[in-house]
Amino acid sequence: MVNYRDFFAIEIYNHVTEWSTASSYGGAYWDHALQNGKRVWGIAADDSHGHYPNWRIPEYGGGWVQVQAGELTHESVIRSLKSGSFYSSSGPEVYDLRVEDDGYLKIECSPVKFIRFITHPFNGRNAFNRDASPVTSAAFRIDGEESYIRVECVDFEGNVAWSNPVFPGEWKGSSQQ
Repeated sequence: MVNYRDFFAIEIYNHVTEWSTASSYGGAYWDHALQNGKRVWGIAADDSHGHYPNWRIPEYGGGWVQVQAGELTHESVIRSLKSGSFYSSSGPEVYDLRVEDDGYLKIECSPVKFIRFITHPFNGRNAFNRDASPVTSAAFRIDGEESYIRVECVDFEGNVAWSNPVFPGEWKGSSQQ
């Protein structure tokens, strides 16, 4: 994938593949591309091709992209996708993702089991409550050594919301969602 060019996103979750072969996650490929200098966004999809009468697992709505667009037009949505102004999910919601002036990456989300900050080089962390109560926000101190930071919010059923990568120094005081 590192040798590919002219793409802005990869599929990081495929709901039908998860149910049929348990091999739906593309996070390792995504991180590999990011670690090798590719600026690429992550997309989740349900991959629904229609209703199958004998299919016991609903395939609709198992993975989606939540776009932050200025208006509901084709051009605005495509612009948001190409700029990474979205998050992907198989369940949890992201309400805000922001780099604050104090040097923290902060996230607010629907109640989840834990929030994982994934970085390169590898110095990320998990935020969780020891009593297993839901987590709805977390912060990560940016030390300036990271080439990127991305966030995963994992709920109690194992569903995930994936932020797009933050490239430290580029998002000062701005919000992704």
